[in-house]
Amino acid sequence: MKSAGVKAVIGAVLVIASALVSVAAVQATGGLPAGLSGGTSGLEKASEAVDPSAKLTRQVEFLASFSGTDPTAAVRGLRRVRHELRDAETDIYMFRSDRGRPCVVVPDWVSFCEPDSGTSTPGLDWNIGGGDAQTPSRFIAVYSDDVAQIILKIDGSNVRVSMAENIAYAEFPADSDKAVFTAIREDGRENSVRLNLAG
Repeated sequence: MKSAGVKAVIGAVLVIASALVSVAAVQATGGLPAGLSGGTSGLEKASEAVDPSAKLTRQVEFLASFSGTDPTAAVRGLRRVRHELRDAETDIYMFRSDRGRPCVVVPDWVSFCEPDSGTSTPGLDWNIGGGDAQTPSRFIAVYSDDVAQIILKIDGSNVRVSMAENIAYAEFPADSDKAVFTAIREDGRENSVRLNLAG
């Protein structure tokens, strides 16, 4: 197990961590393509325009520059897609890169664009980790329209995943060691990722 106070994040531009997280295995069926090939229509349907704080603006501008997107356009196009989720009261924001791909920003945690800086597997662009003695670790993923269910297991136990507007979110104890998540498509095909959270 990780020691108290250590945060770890995999797949993020903004990394609030130094501990290691490693991908142990990726399993997919049916030759599924990586990334969000099924579209992400829900991101536009539920999003709301925001007036970002100076701190959030800097985070958005940093990610935009990293992904080759005009920072001013990114801030202007910023939308909030999920609000005050779970114990961490997480807000999730997004904008589209110049190539039309979703970029996700979670204040004071992670920022990533598909597929430039996130971790892409079939149907998902995701990040996992973070957390300390006061804050839970988090799993966040943009999922494509054809993903019907996401199952997350932490140290062998099921963890509830909230799915809405093409954003999946879950929280789990920061001292967890292993994670497995599975994306199940509407046609029954699935893919799984196994992670060693402690490195």
